Amino acid sequence: MYEKYKQFLHNESEAENNAIWHDELVFFQIDGAEKEVAYVENELGIQLPQDLRRFYNEIGYGFVCTNYDNLFNRLLSPIEIYDFYKGINEYENDERRGDCSLERNAIAFYEVSEDVFLTVKSDEQNQANIYYFDELIAESLMEFIDKMLEKPNYYLD
Repeated sequence: MYEKYKQFLHNESEAENNAIWHDELVFFQIDGAEKEVAYVENELGIQLPQDLRRFYNEIGYGFVCTNYDNLFNRLLSPIEIYDFYKGINEYENDERRGDCSLERNAIAFYEVSEDVFLTVKSDEQNQANIYYFDELIAESLMEFIDKMLEKPNYYLD
């Protein structure tokens, strides 16, 4: 499903290679992605949308529009989602945690900046609907990435 993004797939050991950061997309594989997703879902009591789960399995996590502005534009790994909601590691004192409650069925999965996360909610078919605060900005993960490649951070306009 995500074949067109596989050319931007790297091993984490390549993160120090400056050449990869000239691409608009930089993704890193997740060893044992299915187990990591299952662990996060079980521990947080959530179910990730089917297309996000598939993306983690086929591609991994990483960065979109790496050469644009000073925004992070980072698709979190499943374990980073876990860390965020549990308030551990780099998210221990993160004030944004209060803005992204799991009780709203919106899962923070994409870090725009030090102030903002995009969230994902499952639709009736368990596909990813992507939100910027309460505004629907894409009806699938692929649509979101493709729109970002056409016009980085399109939803900010």
